[in-house]
Amino acid sequence: MTTLFAQSVGILLNAEHERPQSINHDASLSFSVSLNADRRRIFQVLTISEYMETWITVPGCHHGSPIKVVSDPLGFHVQYFDEKLGPLALVGSYQTYRTSKTNILWRRTGDRESTTSFVKVRLNGDFERTTLCLHHSGLDSAEECDWHSQLWALSLQKLSSLFELQ
Repeated sequence: MTTLFAQSVGILLNAEHERPQSINHDASLSFSVSLNADRRRIFQVLTISEYMETWITVPGCHHGSPIKVVSDPLGFHVQYFDEKLGPLALVGSYQTYRTSKTNILWRRTGDRESTTSFVKVRLNGDFERTTLCLHHSGLDSAEECDWHSQLWALSLQKLSSLFELQ
């Protein structure tokens, strides 16, 4: 698994450097959600693979198919199957500044390859409530924008519900 992850992050980073600069990647999405937890705890849920598996909700994921997340200090690899049982993945390589700011190079792999995009996550708050602000930019098509809009809306809704049960 680690080798597969390292290869995927390598592909992600290489694709970012090889992307033609003339392509217009203007589409972006922004989300904000208030969560019933402190910033440190939310940061852990966003970056530790076992926790990521509880809240990431992938649109078009085969019903009953598990979502497997492999992570290391540089990022993560979300593995899943689509409706046709084709293997797909989301690959992210992140850079963190304290627990409040995380930047992620993001890419879909498999039969639905996408260009590398950029996800910026900010966590504001210190005590019982934290506001998570997510901005995803560099999406190169309407289909990518729609798919990621569903991904983030469903995932953040599930994340919020996990913290409200306490």
